[in-house]
Amino acid sequence: MTLNIIIGFIVPWILGLGFIKDKKLMFVFVPLAVALATVTDTIGFNYFWFLQPRFRNASLSALPFNLGLYPIVSCFMLYFISNKGVKAVSSVLVTSVFLTVIEWIFKEFDRVTYFNGWNIFWTFISYVVPAVVLYLYSISFFKFFRKSP
Repeated sequence: MTLNIIIGFIVPWILGLGFIKDKKLMFVFVPLAVALATVTDTIGFNYFWFLQPRFRNASLSALPFNLGLYPIVSCFMLYFISNKGVKAVSSVLVTSVFLTVIEWIFKEFDRVTYFNGWNIFWTFISYVVPAVVLYLYSISFFKFFRKSP
């Protein structure tokens, strides 16, 4: 679990707080990213994968990632779209590939196990869908508050 906490929570927050200049963006979008990650993992742990170490509550091992890596990477995605002018499609794809590669590495080291036909392609899709949802939400948010992404 120590590895999950370091890689999934501590390192992402250090990088996020250090490199994302727009802290308001983090304040607004981290809660939604955490919610999306939690929903995705709850479904996944029940039907498609598990992560080491295994606990009675299977999603506990993903908690550092749900509170750290996923929301911080999502905020980096939105930061590059809204503040650096990166195209949304490119940013969503890079974000999804990055998270998929991290999960693939965990899979190669037997930290993640797939079942019920789950594979790395579906993993990629499971990162694309929340990233798109978060981006679409950000469009509405910025439109409502008169700032375009």
